[in-house]
Amino acid sequence: MTVTTLLPGLAILFAAAIAAIAYRRAWLAAGRTATPTGFGVILAPALLAALAATGAPKAWLWAGATVLVATLVYWIDDLKGLSARLRLAVAFVTGVTVTGLVLAGAGAGWSAPLVVATALVGGAACVALTQVTNFYDGADLNLATTVALLCGAVMLASPGGGYTAAGAMGLLAALIPFAVLNARPRTLYLGDAGSFAVATFAVLCAAAWLGGIEGLDPAFALPLALPVLDTFFVFCIRIVERHDLLTRNYLHLYQRLQRTRPGFVYLLPQVAVLPPTVAVTFALRGFGLDDLTSVVAAAALTVVPAYFLMRRVFLPPHQREPGQAERLRKFCVVGLGGHARTKLIPALQANGQTVVAVVTSRPEHAPAGAAVHADLESALSHLTKDVAFLIATPPSAHDAQVVRVLEAGHDVVVEKPAFVMPRAALRAAELAAERKRVLVEGFMHRHTPLHDRLLADWADVRTRTRGVSIRFLIPEMPAGTFRQEGGPANSVLYDVGAYVVALVQDLGLDPETLTPADGGGDPGKADRIALVGGDTALPIQADFGLGTPYENSVTIELADGSSRTYAPYFYGRPGPRTLSDSGGEERIEAPDAFRAMLSRSADAWLDGQPARLDRSVKAAAVLHGLATLGASRRRRR
Repeated sequence: MTVTTLLPGLAILFAAAIAAIAYRRAWLAAGRTATPTGFGVILAPALLAALAATGAPKAWLWAGATVLVATLVYWIDDLKGLSARLRLAVAFVTGVTVTGLVLAGAGAGWSAPLVVATALVGGAACVALTQVTNFYDGADLNLATTVALLCGAVMLASPGGGYTAAGAMGLLAALIPFAVLNARPRTLYLGDAGSFAVATFAVLCAAAWLGGIEGLDPAFALPLALPVLDTFFVFCIRIVERHDLLTRNYLHLYQRLQRTRPGFVYLLPQVAVLPPTVAVTFALRGFGLDDLTSVVAAAALTVVPAYFLMRRVFLPPHQREPGQAERLRKFCVVGLGGHARTKLIPALQANGQTVVAVVTSRPEHAPAGAAVHADLESALSHLTKDVAFLIATPPSAHDAQVVRVLEAGHDVVVEKPAFVMPRAALRAAELAAERKRVLVEGFMHRHTPLHDRLLADWADVRTRTRGVSIRFLIPEMPAGTFRQEGGPANSVLYDVGAYVVALVQDLGLDPETLTPADGGGDPGKADRIALVGGDTALPIQADFGLGTPYENSVTIELADGSSRTYAPYFYGRPGPRTLSDSGGEERIEAPDAFRAMLSRSADAWLDGQPARLDRSVKAAAVLHGLATLGASRRRRR
């Protein structure tokens, strides 16, 4: 029985069965309130099953098994979030193993040193492809369509069958149930696991071509060229600019093209560059060049220029103006509500910083000497780039204002919650990275001795902790503020819940586990909210909003039955704080946290900015998900 008669039915049935089980379990586990991820794990067993059904040699089967095991590791990453170092190590080891196995079984033409050297290149290529493909899963059905088209191209390029054609057919079959389940509405993601499986299969195809044991035309290895070049370029930027090499910072070409929302547009370079490159490859062969030379020359003539043309949509981080390495000295304050007038502006003035301008509809509240602008555009058109913007407007205005200020090339400090919509947070993070500008979400409590003490204690007792309790209750909301305007952006969830999400992140826990304690309700409209999260080993409980008496504390409950309470925790004014435990109460004096936050230098903010903004993007997604729970429940009814 040939592959053309056996494999399609086998792979489709296998993938459909796995898909149905995985979909049902993930959907039920999510309580039908979230989008399950990790569906892409089925691509790896489908690939292995396809190779086995084709009668592939042991080297290929071991390579397929390696992809399967590594994909399961990435599935764990989908669920738990593994460290960047571990993910990179898994990708590199898998690339080396897959390449080495295939080449070792290719015959006597490959000596051991050559196999090792080429396998190391395969490991590097796998890291590059995984870095790029990991984020493509946001395209969902578009990514699946693109992969399906490339698999079809591989099959057409191998009319005699072969193992790469079999693998392509397996992946194609696995994508069929994904397309069916994910067409409308979007209910699944390929996730890191599916993206990793696609990346390693590309390395497998390239190794097969290098080994000369396949009918696959070498021109079809060229889709590897663009992501490898892109990752190399970004890696060089990170080294030159001294970025954290293991933190996402939105410099990749596909991230720049993606902009504010997923879609097919940012996948186009990968697809569009293939036809001309293949055409150039065949043309060069007509001049008598061998396969390897023609492919390298075609990549140099088409992929490299295409990349550098496309990257013009984004300029690499440019050097900051002289003087910006020091403290941010000049500010334009946007919004002159009570918070700005009584806390932020006095803190700036006490620091010796200058309020050069304000944006307000109430000029009588402007500090002496500050230029008054009626709107943000007026301020941006008049102020130089060394003026930072301090945004203290209602949360509903933050999304547009932060993005606009960053587009204009200024540093930004914005009151919490910084963002209402996740895609605005992503766009702002991209702009801050592109322009190398400071973007700060103003959590003043992070700049207190009590916060430092909590994190130090947490590092010591985390393994002995059995729960975390967060309580932030106030008898009434301040009158005459945005809190009376209604809407999710002005709700308790965003106004106070932003503190809760930030603390959960600071403790290294997953805020995506937070759900309403009663399993129902509408957090976007409630005056008091109870959330639970974490896991069975370390649960999180949060109670915040309107309530009496006033409470503002964080409690760590230890396995031995003791506890430590830090209060008042979410607080920025100078004064005493307390740490209470079974041994009594310790008094901790705290200076003005607003002054401490606003006096930090630009370099200090930029040093840890990629990781900090990644948390802000995730926090916006968590708050948005909680805010829309009520609406999603009403739609299901």
